[in-house]
This record gives sequence, C-alpha cells and structure tokens, in this order.
Amino acid sequence: MKEIRRQITVGIADEQPIVASGITYLLQHQMPFPVDIRWMAHSGRTLMEQLRKNPVQLLITELKLSEIDGLDLIEQIKETYKQTRILVLSQYRHQKFVKMAFASGVDGFVLKSSSPSDLIQGISQVIQGKVYMGKNVSLGPKGKSTQNGSSREKEFQTMDRFKAQNDLTDREREILKKIGSGQSVKEIAADLFISDQTVSAHKRNMMRKFDVHSSRELIETSKRHNLL
Repeated sequence: MKEIRRQITVGIADEQPIVASGITYLLQHQMPFPVDIRWMAHSGRTLMEQLRKNPVQLLITELKLSEIDGLDLIEQIKETYKQTRILVLSQYRHQKFVKMAFASGVDGFVLKSSSPSDLIQGISQVIQGKVYMGKNVSLGPKGKSTQNGSSREKEFQTMDRFKAQNDLTDREREILKKIGSGQSVKEIAADLFISDQTVSAHKRNMMRKFDVHSSRELIETSKRHNLL
C-alpha cells in the first residue's frame, strides 16, 4: 500500500451517535496516517449543513439517514464537492443498495459487519483515488435462486419495503395520505404551503423507498402495508 503522509480531513454521518463515535475512535487510534475528524452528523440535513460549512476530503456515511437518505445526497455531494471522496459504511449488504450507491458515485462500500481492518483498508484505497469494495460486498447475487423461482431478490424486496414503511418521515406520511385520497401534487402543495417541487421530491423518495415506479403502485403498496 502506498504510504500516505498528509493529514486527511474527515466527516462522519450515521444516525446512531454511538456508531459515529466508534468510527471516530477507530480513525484516531488505528489509522496508519493522520486524520482530522472535522464533524459528525446524525441526519442527512445536518450532513449537508456541516459539509457546506466545512468541506472534507473524505465522507464516511451510512445509506439510511433521517430527514434525507444518504442515497439521495450522494450525487449532489459529488457534483458540488468534487474533491470529497465518499465511503459508505452500511448495514445494508443487498446488491440493490450496493448498485445504487456506486451508480450514484460512491468511491467505496464497506459493511458494518466487517472487521476494522477492512474499513481502514477501504479508507486508505479511497483516499488514494481508488474504488474499494469491502469483504462480502457484491454487485450481483451469489448462488442460485431458491425453489419455485422464489429468489432471494423477492425476499429482500419484501424486507426493504417493510423497512421503508418505518423509514417514512412525518412529512412523507402526510403527503402519502393526501396522494391516497386522490389529491394532485398542486393541491397537496397548496394545502401544505410548500412548492410543487418539494411535494414531487417527497413523492420520488417514497417511490424509491418502496421500490415502485408509479403513483398507482405507490398507493397499492401503501395499502398493503396499512399506511392508507
């Protein structure tokens, strides 16, 4: 591994403060080169606020963040902060999330179930401009489907949707109920005193979380999960 001599500035984003603190401790005591932890953020909104005030060379982030998901922010960060390398440290190992992350522009992906050495290796590679996939991270399914064509893909989709219904923000739930009652984007925007674009953005986020591609599918899925 090429030796890194300069100090690296780092930002950490994770919903759980204890996890962010653990990453900070690891970086401060086990990295083979000096790091400067500039900030920790526990929501997507705070992440963007911190990044605007104090850009960093490396962002370590979970995909799931409150208020705004990490996946929704990656492309924006890459476009605005071109010098910032992004390493995802996530509990989500399914290839769908891995593909979405790399398609959005992340530079590395490490699982939280991995060893500290895997994270250290990932940081070292990413900061040198390389792409890193940690142990047990895959862009494609391993092994064969289960019987009757019931592949693990279906199983994971069901799990993802279950998680998604618990990940909806209060505003998303409010908008979802209005969509379910038949209101248009303009009507919802007028009722809530927000812009059409904001309503559409919330709608897109919900569709991504439920892995659906139309308003009809969004409503049908929401009904199946007793959200409407």
